[in-house]
Amino acid sequence: MEFNASHIRGILFVPATRPDRIHKALRSGADAAAGAGVPAFDGVRPDFGDEDGTGREARRVAAMGFARKLAIHPGQVPPIGAAFLPGAEAVARAERTIAAAARGGSGVTALGGKMTDAPVLRSASRVVAQAHRGAPTAVETFSGGRADA
Repeated sequence: MEFNASHIRGILFVPATRPDRIHKALRSGADAAAGAGVPAFDGVRPDFGDEDGTGREARRVAAMGFARKLAIHPGQVPPIGAAFLPGAEAVARAERTIAAAARGGSGVTALGGKMTDAPVLRSASRVVAQAHRGAPTAVETFSGGRADA
């Protein structure tokens, strides 16, 4: 499911000077998509010459729960790909979580004084899988591939 800030501005009549309202609508869309089990894709950034801005926008929507951000120019692919890769610390934490769950058997286990249950394990598995797949290629980014990330 694709969400696009410029479309939201047009539909909700939200001025560009109110990014807080746009971000709230994007977060709501990402949450609704997740609840339906559908990956949410953020729409394109028309200013394809601004790689720093593309990277900031991609990191923001990745933090909101989007599966990917769409690109319209090959120069946008590297900052978008980097935004959706988990950091080394997140991968290490996810690997520790998976190892703790394996040692604990089925059900709830603990890691570092925190409960680890099935949803936490699913999230950790997703982080590790995403790290192993790496950043999307231009073709995957443009075609909307690898939506399972």
